Amino acid sequence: MEKGRTSLDERGIRADAQNPTAVHEKARWRWALGLVLLLIVAGALGNAIFGDRGLIGLLKARHELEEFEKKIAAINAENERLLVAIRALKTDPFAVEKVARENFGLVKPGEIVLILKKSR
Repeated sequence: MEKGRTSLDERGIRADAQNPTAVHEKARWRWALGLVLLLIVAGALGNAIFGDRGLIGLLKARHELEEFEKKIAAINAENERLLVAIRALKTDPFAVEKVARENFGLVKPGEIVLILKKSR
């Protein structure tokens, strides 16, 4: 820029040392824009941390996943135990006899049932 020439801002106002109002107004606009950008970034960061799909939501989802995996493992173990019991009841006569005696109180002919009371 040549000496003696001044620059104009977007509204046609001279922005130089001879016009301090324009300089202060530019500074205010920059400050306001910076504040708006800071608020936008702070909001986005807050949402990234505290939002439903943010960091806290992710940690909560991982915890729930671990709990569901534990429940699934327990159910699978119970299923395996029940499958073993089913196989035993289908193939082992002693297993059938045990269930008949314990659950239904059945006895073989000629057996005597003794009922013992627990002492206090």
